[in-house]
Amino acid sequence: MLRKSFDTISVMAMRDAKIHARIAVGLPTREEDMEEENYKAAGWAAIASALLFVLAFGLLLYDDLGKYPTLNLPGSPVNILPMVILLDAISKVLLIYAWLRFRTLLNQPYQFHAIDTLIVVLLVGGVLLGAVSYLGRGLPELKVPVAVTGAIMAVTLGIIGIVTATRLLRLNGDLGGMLKPLAYTFMAASICFALVILTPVGLVLEVAVAILLGVTLLRGHEEPEQIEIV
Repeated sequence: MLRKSFDTISVMAMRDAKIHARIAVGLPTREEDMEEENYKAAGWAAIASALLFVLAFGLLLYDDLGKYPTLNLPGSPVNILPMVILLDAISKVLLIYAWLRFRTLLNQPYQFHAIDTLIVVLLVGGVLLGAVSYLGRGLPELKVPVAVTGAIMAVTLGIIGIVTATRLLRLNGDLGGMLKPLAYTFMAASICFALVILTPVGLVLEVAVAILLGVTLLRGHEEPEQIEIV
């Protein structure tokens, strides 16, 4: 019994010694390696989300254009709305995961919490806005009330997005050079949604935001020299 306890203590001591040795020479620990892999996975998830959204939007656009005889497009022989909803749903799940990992990135090394709640509000609002838009397509008789509701939600989320981007620019660090491109692109997309009439441009910019978010996460986190607690 004593020998078994001694062996267990020896193994733990050797493990701790290896961890301290890696830290002493500047090598990442196993936990840091795993955290870095999680950030990379979230980065690829964000990029995949952008590609899936483009595919879903492209299918929807092609189906809509096929309804105009003057364009002489064959259109879709089947109802593609369920497929589009599925692709968009997968895209949103991946994007939610990426944004939550981005929030962790801001929380841990930078101790930055100024947009924690805003990120959650934007994610939930984005899901609800998508559901409302698909409801309008599935139930044409509700097109007008759905359009009004969607416009109000778009303006609200656009304003919240502008506030989020503005606060993000207060981060004491540059996220490997990605802070300003990400924040300003996100702000531009939010302005487009807030103006409603520029929503198509906002959708294009949202794709760019997802890609920039992915690149930021793929670079992992770099410990800032000075940490500002917000």
